[in-house]
Amino acid sequence: MKNSILVLFCLVSTVCSAWIFRELPEKKPFAILLEAAGDNLHAGRTLGELFESSFCWELAQQIKQNLEQKKSNIQCLLNRVPGQSLSPLANQNYANKLSVDLYVSINAFYSRDKEKSITLYQFSYHDTFILKENSLSFYPYDKLYLINESVTKEWTRMIKKQLATNSDLTVKGPYCLPFKPLIGIKAPAVAVEVGVTDTTNIQELAMIISTALAMIHEQQS
Repeated sequence: MKNSILVLFCLVSTVCSAWIFRELPEKKPFAILLEAAGDNLHAGRTLGELFESSFCWELAQQIKQNLEQKKSNIQCLLNRVPGQSLSPLANQNYANKLSVDLYVSINAFYSRDKEKSITLYQFSYHDTFILKENSLSFYPYDKLYLINESVTKEWTRMIKKQLATNSDLTVKGPYCLPFKPLIGIKAPAVAVEVGVTDTTNIQELAMIISTALAMIHEQQS
């Protein structure tokens, strides 16, 4: 009788140990798509000796590197590689197909008043009250932003709050308007437009932006 109880105890202990220490499923990485403005055929605005497309790609590449070094569970994707030409709506189709968690459009202009600034935008027609649809309804392409509009507003607010901790940086927005790079994006999407000066340091700027984006991931963890 004692032997039977001992065998049963060992069996139960083994099963419980296996359940407690079983390998947990790996958590899905938080995916961020970084859209660098322009492409091989669209150089964009001039920023001193640079063009917007090349500046934004370098900035996006540095942001990606910063985030993936600091956060093991963040996956950053770039919308293009140097020299690549994009078809219309390529960025939107890429983001929606991959179901990314956050879409960030990176843009830049030359600041003639020498002010280092970041302006935030989110897509809106200001027509939320018109379209009250449930999750099973059909959303026209240009209304996809409504699916995650409330999340976009909250995350943009968090990004601005973190950016504003940098005393030498002017933060503007967020402005809600039909900002073209964000049309047709289903995921929460925000655009940053950087005011570039002659002394703009890409690595410093990338650190400021990546720190703000990392805050979003921390809130979701």
